[in-house]
Amino acid sequence: MQSTKESEHNILFNYLDTAASIFLVINTKGTVELVNKKGCEILGYSREEIEGRNWFTHFIPKDERTALNQLFNDIVEGRLAAPDSYENTIVAKGGELKLIRWRNSLLKEDNGLVKGLISSGVDITKETNAHATLFLRNRALEAAGNGIIIADAKSPDLPIIYCNSAFTKLTGYEESEVLGKNCRFLQNDDRDQEAIVTMAKAIQKGEACRVVVRNYRKDGSLFWNEVSIRPLHDANHQLTHFIGVQNDVTEIQEAKRKLEQYASTLEDKVAVRTKEIAATVEQLVAANLNLEDQIMETRQAEEKAQQGHALFAAIAKNFPKGVIVVFNKALELTYIEGEELRRISKKKSDFEGKHIDDIPLLTAAQIKTIKKEIIATLNGKSLSLETVYQNNTYSIN
Repeated sequence: MQSTKESEHNILFNYLDTAASIFLVINTKGTVELVNKKGCEILGYSREEIEGRNWFTHFIPKDERTALNQLFNDIVEGRLAAPDSYENTIVAKGGELKLIRWRNSLLKEDNGLVKGLISSGVDITKETNAHATLFLRNRALEAAGNGIIIADAKSPDLPIIYCNSAFTKLTGYEESEVLGKNCRFLQNDDRDQEAIVTMAKAIQKGEACRVVVRNYRKDGSLFWNEVSIRPLHDANHQLTHFIGVQNDVTEIQEAKRKLEQYASTLEDKVAVRTKEIAATVEQLVAANLNLEDQIMETRQAEEKAQQGHALFAAIAKNFPKGVIVVFNKALELTYIEGEELRRISKKKSDFEGKHIDDIPLLTAAQIKTIKKEIIATLNGKSLSLETVYQNNTYSIN
């Protein structure tokens, strides 16, 4: 028959084996006297392979052994109190490192003599790695130059649950003024925008979209916002969030507006010069002047034409942040000028006389799109589009 003490020992041992934490008893020499089932699972060894071995020699990384062994000796010899909570790395089978959070207590005999240390530990490796990953992601979001918001797709009004510092800097709103709101507050009363309709349809379908929308800062100032919206799904492919990445493209929109103004002014001036030249020619024919008069009148017409061309060239050469390009009906580039040529270190001779298919700056896809728009323009339709070269976006009118 088992003694009461043996029975209690077995009950305690069975209890330890059902525990979800690692339990160790380490004697004063640093030898493992007892390890439970969870400890064997975490370490990857059988009980026979663990018990009887020196804990510090076999299960602690080399660079931590000296410090931990000294701490252990200080505790069992009474120089230090056992810490209620302590974290350190252990070496499992195969050299795998695991981070354990320990709770410690001295093991004493009835006479108070210290026999060793009882430690219970929880493997926090995954938890720590997850926290580190989350911290890194949060740091990355905060360091991003783009304004970033995350909205809860499971809530009816898609409230914002996160915004980074770039977003608060862009809009002028504090984080506390943004969280819990739908992002529509950025449009104030300016809701009659095609981009808003596009966003609403994409969100309703749980799809991605990219639009340029008029938004307003906290101080009421307008800024053009390029918004890229992406849906986020969980492991079960259920839509959980939308992430919005925002860029201030106010300068681009302003440049586009100025470009349209320059183009309109240029068209008007060319039309005026063309009318003047046509009127001069008509006068020459109608008056039936003598040869000398005709030569003189012709010279005057030529001078006006040259002046018109010079004016056109001067406007083109100083065209701000862009170029003026002329194509004929054969889609040959007959004229090109503007400040952007010098900025990208290109010469007129690189382009003039070339067919659109042979222009070196453009990709095949860009050529196809621009060729289609030129043909439509030659048929009397005014169009605008955008294209990208050397990471710069250009508006084409």
